[in-house]
Amino acid sequence: MSLLSAQIVNGSSVILPWSIIGGYSENCSAGEFYEDLKRGRLDLTFFTFPEKLLNSSYSIEVGRSKTDSFDRVMPSLRLSEVVSVFGRYIRFILHPNNEESCARSTIDVNNKEKTDAFKVLMNASKRLTLPSPVTEDNNKRIVYNKVLKLLEKSGVGFTSESLESGKNFLNVLTNSLWYIDPFTARFNSRGFSHPVLFEHLIGFNDPSKSKHRKAEMDRLSLLSHAQQLDIVLEQAWINGPMWYHIKSAVKDLTEMIYKYSDYLKKSSEKNKTNHTLLFPVRTLDDMQSLKLINPKYVVKPTFFSRYKTLTSHLDTLKEFEPMCVDEYTPVDTRNRRYYIDHIDNAISHKCILYRVAAGNSLGTHNFLWKIPMNQTEEDRISKNQEVIQKIQKDMPSYHTRAMRRAFTDRTSLICSLKPMHARNLYKSLTGDNSAASHLKEKEVDERVQQAFDQQDPDILQDLRELNKGQPSKYEIFFDKAKQYIESVVETAVDDRRHDRFTHLATAMSIPDLHRQVASTCPPDTPIPSEQWLRFQFAPKNATSYSSLQYTGKLDVKFQVQSRQLRKDHIDMHYASAAFRYLKEFAVKFREFTTFVCMDDKHHCKVGEPNHPVAAVDRGKRVIVGQEKVFAVSDHDFTKFSIVPSVTMLLDIPESIYGSFYRGQVYVGVKDLVLEPSSPIRHITEASKILELEQDQKPVLLIYTDGGPDHRLTYLSVQLSLICLFLNGKYDMLVAVRTPPMNSWKNPPERIMSILNLALQSVGLMREQQSDDFEKKVKSISTLSQLRDLAKQSQDDMQEIKDSIEPVKLLLTKLFERLFLKEKAFKSFSAASADDISEMWKNLELFGEPLEDNLKQAELNKCLKDRPELKAFMEHCTTSRSYSFCIKKCTDPTCSICLRPRLPPDVFNQLHRFPDPVPGDDGHYKSFDEVYGSETTEEHRPSLQQRVTSNPGHGMPFSPSAQTTKTVKCVFICTECEKPRVVYAANKLSEQEMALIERIKQLFQYSCGSSLQELKTEDNRTPQVNALLEKCFIRRNLTCEMSLEVPYFSSGCFRDLCFYCGGEDELQSEAGAYPICPACSIKKSCPLKRKNINLKETVNKKKKK
Repeated sequence: MSLLSAQIVNGSSVILPWSIIGGYSENCSAGEFYEDLKRGRLDLTFFTFPEKLLNSSYSIEVGRSKTDSFDRVMPSLRLSEVVSVFGRYIRFILHPNNEESCARSTIDVNNKEKTDAFKVLMNASKRLTLPSPVTEDNNKRIVYNKVLKLLEKSGVGFTSESLESGKNFLNVLTNSLWYIDPFTARFNSRGFSHPVLFEHLIGFNDPSKSKHRKAEMDRLSLLSHAQQLDIVLEQAWINGPMWYHIKSAVKDLTEMIYKYSDYLKKSSEKNKTNHTLLFPVRTLDDMQSLKLINPKYVVKPTFFSRYKTLTSHLDTLKEFEPMCVDEYTPVDTRNRRYYIDHIDNAISHKCILYRVAAGNSLGTHNFLWKIPMNQTEEDRISKNQEVIQKIQKDMPSYHTRAMRRAFTDRTSLICSLKPMHARNLYKSLTGDNSAASHLKEKEVDERVQQAFDQQDPDILQDLRELNKGQPSKYEIFFDKAKQYIESVVETAVDDRRHDRFTHLATAMSIPDLHRQVASTCPPDTPIPSEQWLRFQFAPKNATSYSSLQYTGKLDVKFQVQSRQLRKDHIDMHYASAAFRYLKEFAVKFREFTTFVCMDDKHHCKVGEPNHPVAAVDRGKRVIVGQEKVFAVSDHDFTKFSIVPSVTMLLDIPESIYGSFYRGQVYVGVKDLVLEPSSPIRHITEASKILELEQDQKPVLLIYTDGGPDHRLTYLSVQLSLICLFLNGKYDMLVAVRTPPMNSWKNPPERIMSILNLALQSVGLMREQQSDDFEKKVKSISTLSQLRDLAKQSQDDMQEIKDSIEPVKLLLTKLFERLFLKEKAFKSFSAASADDISEMWKNLELFGEPLEDNLKQAELNKCLKDRPELKAFMEHCTTSRSYSFCIKKCTDPTCSICLRPRLPPDVFNQLHRFPDPVPGDDGHYKSFDEVYGSETTEEHRPSLQQRVTSNPGHGMPFSPSAQTTKTVKCVFICTECEKPRVVYAANKLSEQEMALIERIKQLFQYSCGSSLQELKTEDNRTPQVNALLEKCFIRRNLTCEMSLEVPYFSSGCFRDLCFYCGGEDELQSEAGAYPICPACSIKKSCPLKRKNINLKETVNKKKKK
């Protein structure tokens, strides 16, 4: 006997919904099957055929599905044959007899058959019903209604007697599905799938959507739900044929829960055993495999393209140098397995494929390395083992609880270490990557790790104040902080913009805000840590994950300025090696050495009276009100500027690997007009600082950037260092500088970020002076004109000092509030003219006194007239591009070098500062290898560089004499001192000419740089950006290249040597470029000019 699904319809009403029916005779016809249904001979306890339709005619249709088309069937056909061919869905359509119904309606009511009350009660008890739906006010009730809807669609229901047990069935099934819903992914990952019938009921219990924590799965709760389902499956009504598919699904669900419960029990027992082990459960030796891959000399195109990136990288590696294959495999697991399985079809080298499983579901890691073709088995095994051990060091390890407990017990015998600290210490020492025992332990470990990351152990104590029920310990401090912020930080700038100084923000950093607020609190007030204060701010980005750490109790934000732009130079590694040599030299003679670093910060703008200007450009970040903005003038250029100068006395560490960024910081504030930077000024100020520190050590090391004031090849810088050497009676002085465009290597550059905190806090403007002075200043537009004004009149010079002095005092006070590693900054005054003259007088030992303001060319001429000075520099100094060394000689006839202050055994260890020398491994040799040996700078890359074909000039038009005349301006390279022409396609206006001159004064240029690098991305200076769209300098220039031809053909500039840019004793031949005597010796003949006007040359000769 087979099952089939039947339906009876009467017009638009359904008498019998689709129902699965069995128990009929296989030899019956379709008509006989309908009569059995109508008379109740089949087992359909829930169905009663309407009496009024008993005599209705009918038709029969059969189909393969409920939605498919149906075929008409004759009632006399055999039913089993019909359903086997045309489908198992049979529909009976009733056709009532209208004439018969009309006749029946005319019969007298008295003659009508009387209704049997007992029969009515019996039919009512057999009628199927379902419980009413519940209100869907939560997701669980939605699931309940969906289960109810599922029963309704299946055509099942409950009689009045079984309705209560039916309600219990609905509740039990809903509760079971609801409990396992959050763990669906876990069930699927373990191979336990939900019944298909209930798949649409999953996904409603998601704790993350309601911001609740997902509960852990409990094995006993799982068993309880399975047992409740077992009780439901024992009900009699669920064994009916209409319940077959629902009963099967509930049964599968129950079995799945039982099986997963057994799995949890076995896993728990296994974990308990593993937790007691005193060694890792899994070792890498048990989960690794090696495969020898022989070279494939002919690779199919498909494999070549698929493994191209991997093989290209493999070709660059040395033998026995491993590479991780996982970086090149596809993400899809199937494609990944195919990639690994067929990797030997694309490798053209003899290789070893090493595979190691991390355990559990973490996957397998794959490594590959090349091996020699001809090698003995013993050597290959030994080398491979070394590679494997190197890889295993970086592989994660998972330790047992017993191992961690043994460590905690052992440490408790030595010191009182809390378990949370012991766990963190154990993981950091052993590299243990095992998970926490439970969720609370995980949260505690995260807090401890946060304390270590923040380097503030007090943060843990502060975090406890968030616990519910705790008194507000820091309420007084935070109230004072709010008052401070409202009264100081968030004061509207516009309300006092006409004061002498406009304050943008007063608190310049977290430590500074912490100290400022703490000073306003009453005595014995609990003070939180600095990190806890920072976490009270509003987050910088409310959508980021890190914003969860912030409470927003204080309505302010804190942001830090970005790092400066760095640019590579060909000598960067060479100069870095020289700096490392200097640090190793300092460590070697640590007890006798003073290490000084110097640098000037970029100019700080000073606005005109009643027009304050931000000390630095906008866009840097400070403590500000959350809804506040800065409102001060931000002009492109100003007439007056302040230059902060930093001198740092380093604390030399005991090892080269120690920090060279600790020490005492001195900051000086200088007026750019009357106190311009110069080599002798820097040296004089450094000498005064060393006297204040009472530093009398006999060896002095100096590290500076590569600006013109510190260019070690300049004679003015060398003479200034000689003055310092003689004035301090040093035994040895070594000065080293950074390569071009790499001043960020200088330790004081890190101090500049700290200085920016103070400079962000103010807008600057000078104090107004007499009307006559203000009229003179109003007509001045350049720095040179201001200096000329000061030279012409002492009164004007004094008024310039009085105008700028309040600004200097303000910045000095702000700088003195800064700290570096708990050491407060100190200030120094700019060297006066008398101090500079006194320092310069040290050169009188070599002959007649020199003026301290001579230019380089004039100093070179004076050197020729002082043979003693020249002899001293040749004998006691060593000059290089990146270093300058002065050392006392031991010649008894030398009248300059005094007796050494160092002990003889230490002085004998002093040697000339070495030049970097490359080693065989491609890196520069260590300091110990080259110290004491004779070295030269022959290995300096820029010295070896030859002028080759460079990339384009980087200009939208060709450089020519015509585009030179539109600007008539040159920039002087700080490296080679050669003039480089500025080009423009159209002639500049007077305002633009003044602007380009201002740019020339404020910025340092070196060959290869581009003016477009000065453009601001956010268009803060629109006039400058617009000008830089017009003006260009060739970017393919190098310091080794000669002057540009348009420099001469334009006729706008004075004659200089075509090759070196010198101006002494030039030789000017007809039709040739000017050349100096030094270059004429190197060149066989002067370079001839092209397209020269011969008539002009003849006329010039006649005039002469």
